[in-house]
Amino acid sequence: MTRKADLIENQKTALVAFSTYLSDLESDRYPNNEVFLIEIAFENEKIKPKDISFTLLDKAPIKVQKLSKKDEKAMRLYRHSPWNECFIVYFDSVLPIDITNVALKMHIKGYEQELVFDYSYVVENVL
Repeated sequence: MTRKADLIENQKTALVAFSTYLSDLESDRYPNNEVFLIEIAFENEKIKPKDISFTLLDKAPIKVQKLSKKDEKAMRLYRHSPWNECFIVYFDSVLPIDITNVALKMHIKGYEQELVFDYSYVVENVL
């Protein structure tokens, strides 16, 4: 359940981000929240972690935790590169009716483009 998005500026990659929907992978570990592991490669030195914010269904996270490079378990399981920054982003649980529309959005200060990690899906034969 990992998605990738790129921020492109002047035909060059400014930032690469990976999002893993932990709540979907480990629902028993995160039963009361929507939780994402975000891994970011800062390709443009102007962009800093403080310039980044997230929304899920237009709501801000309840907590953003930066992972230490010493957190070996997380780094071993999810890390694409040892130079990337990793964060765990927590949101309140979404209503069952909204779970099919889950899309995490990443906003970068100073850029109009937002990065979208789409986890939505179609439910067939409901009626």
